[in-house]
Amino acid sequence: MSGPFGKVHLEKRPGCGIVSPGAMTAMCDCDGTLTGGRQLRSARWEMVQGIYGRIAAFVPEFTDQQRTFLKHDPSKPARLVAGPGAGKSFTCVAYMRLHANPPHGFPVRMRMLTFTRAAAAEFADKQRDQGLGEEVEPPSTVHAFALRILRDLRWAQIPQPVRIADDWETEVLIRKQLSRLLKAQGFDRATPSAVTKLEAAMSAAFESLTDTPLHATTDRALMNAYLGLWERHRRRLGYTLRSELPYRAAAAVEDHGLPSLHLDLLLVDEYQDLNNADIRLIQLVGREIPVIAIGDEDQSIYGYRNAAPEGIRRFTTDFYVAPENDYRLTISARCGKAILGVATAVIEGTPG
Repeated sequence: MSGPFGKVHLEKRPGCGIVSPGAMTAMCDCDGTLTGGRQLRSARWEMVQGIYGRIAAFVPEFTDQQRTFLKHDPSKPARLVAGPGAGKSFTCVAYMRLHANPPHGFPVRMRMLTFTRAAAAEFADKQRDQGLGEEVEPPSTVHAFALRILRDLRWAQIPQPVRIADDWETEVLIRKQLSRLLKAQGFDRATPSAVTKLEAAMSAAFESLTDTPLHATTDRALMNAYLGLWERHRRRLGYTLRSELPYRAAAAVEDHGLPSLHLDLLLVDEYQDLNNADIRLIQLVGREIPVIAIGDEDQSIYGYRNAAPEGIRRFTTDFYVAPENDYRLTISARCGKAILGVATAVIEGTPG
């Protein structure tokens, strides 16, 4: 598989047995050195083996690539490019378990961000299975993370307190009211369906950080009228759309700085599915908190939501990631060589 990361070889991994606690000590250097130059006293080395033993109860045998990532210094930004079936989630849970309960007494405060609520719920289950409780922030979506920032900053550019319009309110109240108000201004074609399309174009502009979706509409007069009316309407009713959260949060951080998030490390899963507004917010957070981007550009499936897979390609440049902190998981345990060969052929034949 070719791409900006170079040649990637995917192969079926033979066997996934559970490794013993003793074998798992290989995740650290044999002299007891943890990443970042922290030296462990010999009296605490048994504690390290105990941590690895608890991880081994859940995580299959680690590959050399996974062990390399598990030794990553959490004070530095990193990129983890993981192919399909390469054990990405298992490895990330193990990494969080290792650094949330370190024997040296300095736990890392961290949180995993995901792209969808379903993914956040799934990762939360995996954290609970590993006994990760209050020592690790529960995973959340990028939108929920943006909402937290906006509520902490109380940014005056959006209605306060921040309230997200739910699906029922958006469909039954907001769109229908805006349709009636636009028709009262002489825009007879402003049906609720037309208003839905105008809202989608506005949301695409928030997500892509460009006015192109607004200019793409064939009725500029209607679009301009909608934008002005929507701003007044949302102020009067005090709502914010979910699609604008990362865009607004990034603008608020640029104006007022990052609020205290009580985090030492932020992990962002499926980075290839983030849009430009999501990426801009993560970049601003990354100025103060190390970020680990996790994903695979070849698995970007949310183009219709304005995903920007180039974000993971340029992550090492945007976040000044050292070459030794650019990790790969390329061994697939999900399927055999025949299926992987077909997938590779499809990917290599896909434009862009």
